[in-house]
Formats: sequence, structure tokens, C-alpha cells
Amino acid sequence: MQKTNIIVILTLALLDAAYCHFAWGKCPDVQLKATLDPVEYSGKWYEMYSGPLFKNVGQKCVTADYTLQTDSSIRVKNRAIKQDGTVGGIMGRATCRGAQCRVKFDSLFIPYGPYEVLEADYDSYAVVYTCSHYLFGVFRLQNIWILSRSTTLTGITSNDILTLINTKIPSYPTSILEVTEQGGSCTYA
Repeated sequence: MQKTNIIVILTLALLDAAYCHFAWGKCPDVQLKATLDPVEYSGKWYEMYSGPLFKNVGQKCVTADYTLQTDSSIRVKNRAIKQDGTVGGIMGRATCRGAQCRVKFDSLFIPYGPYEVLEADYDSYAVVYTCSHYLFGVFRLQNIWILSRSTTLTGITSNDILTLINTKIPSYPTSILEVTEQGGSCTYA
């Protein structure tokens, strides 16, 4: 039993260092945006900041295009320029109940994952949170994305967004958020 515990702890430490923000305990109850209008939320968003979960080293010019479908689901198309200069992307589908969405990517063999909109004004910014807990709530993996309708944040400051995150998810370490390179050398489809 003790050997198993050591293996689990070492594995979690490696995961944390490599790909994601690991924390002990279940996902926190989070106050989401009161209502989410999928028509207003649809369109192109530029990633301004993100946590390390699903982050590829050297990735830049990250965008997300959301298109409302006739069945009320949202088509998701994420695109980025990889470190080697090639364009990468992934498509998926999200279903939402208010600001609490679940997304499934077409080419990944993983189940639907949480995509929760903490706040959005539709015209300038959105803050998105994901969290999944494992081993019956022993630990969780979580991430945040800060999105903008343009290649720079407008209408709100980074400090205002960090304050919002710290208020809604005090346990999330905003110091791990990384700037995503936009503008300049980016070419967008």
C-alpha cells in the first residue's frame, strides 16, 4: 500500500510539473456567469492568457471560433501556430446549460469535459474555467483561459480579470497564468 501511495504522489507531481495545475481535493463550487447567451458568445475569441493545462510549449496566436448549431450545440474550432511554425487545430462540440458547458473534441479519445464561463461581456472578454476531480475527489486538475474579442484586451484590465478570478476561485493560483502571444507575427484564418 505504501509503495502504491508513493507511485501515485510521484505521478501527480510529474503531471503537475509537465502539463497542468494539480490541487488536492474536489473541484470548488464556482459562481458562473448568471446567464450565457450562445448567440452573443459565438464568434472568434483570441486567447490572451491560459494556465498550463493543455498548453503546448511555444504555441502562439491561439484562437477559438464558436458557431451555434441548429441543435443548440456549439461547434468549437481551436487553432494555434505551433513552435515549428505550422498551424495546428482541433474541432469539437459543446453543449451548454447556462454558463456550464461540456465540450468533446472530435479527435481525442476522452469524454466530455467541463467548460465553464465565469464571466463574459461578449464584446471584449471572457474568462473560462475547467476542473475535473479524480480518485473520488482526492485531487483535481484545473485550468483558466482569458479570452478577448481582439488581439489585445480592451474594455477591462488584466488586473480586473485577476481580481475576478481571485474572487470567484480563491484557491486558483493566478500566478501560473501565462501570456499567449498574439498580433505581430500572427496570421489568422
